[in-house]
Amino acid sequence: SLGPQNPSSPTQEEVWRINCGNTNSDYTDTNGNWWMKDEGFTSLYRWGYSNGTPASTTNTILGTNLQPVFQTCRWGGTNMSYKIEVPNGNYQVKLMFTETYWNQTGKRVFNVAIEGSTIWSYLDIFSWSGGKFKALELTTNVNVNDGIMDITFPQIFNDNACISGIEIKVNTVSNDAFLEFVQKKMFWYFWNEANPQTGLVKWGENNWATGYGDVSSIASNGFALSIYTIAAQRGWITRD
Repeated sequence: SLGPQNPSSPTQEEVWRINCGNTNSDYTDTNGNWWMKDEGFTSLYRWGYSNGTPASTTNTILGTNLQPVFQTCRWGGTNMSYKIEVPNGNYQVKLMFTETYWNQTGKRVFNVAIEGSTIWSYLDIFSWSGGKFKALELTTNVNVNDGIMDITFPQIFNDNACISGIEIKVNTVSNDAFLEFVQKKMFWYFWNEANPQTGLVKWGENNWATGYGDVSSIASNGFALSIYTIAAQRGWITRD
């Protein structure tokens, strides 16, 4: 265990924030809200991107107090995406953009889809924000039914898509959906951290410590044997 962790927000919001394009370090804004740095998506362990290229500017972005968020972006083609694993429910999604390259309309135009449905068509950041180096925030509400929110760019008409920030807030999540999400995450630990030769499960793990968690315990194995039966019953793995 890493012990008590700082909340993502001083107001204890149920929120996910990603600083797209910032691959160096996490960022805490002037309101005390925590923005996760840009990392590649790995199911079970990381929210994040697939494909695309990070970029940044030192120019001041007008219309925002979130300079480090809007001064970075990830740009790419239709294969670029973001995935955020969340409990099934309804969420408020805010996407953040700024045009840092083109200084006229029509040069960067693309569609944005969430959960497979196009939400914003023919998005032209320069035109929609009112110019270069100006912040643009777009907000919508989205239902998630498969445990993962997908943000994609299915059509690009000119240049590349780009995105600077993602903020996802809970509108409604049922207790059952939350518990299902947490329980499934916990199951995958006991499944993925089992030695394939012996079946013994690590007593603990720390993603940030090299060589950590190379010892098993009778407690972790006892939990695992009980959890596997529950996972099979719920269809997360087969009985075989």
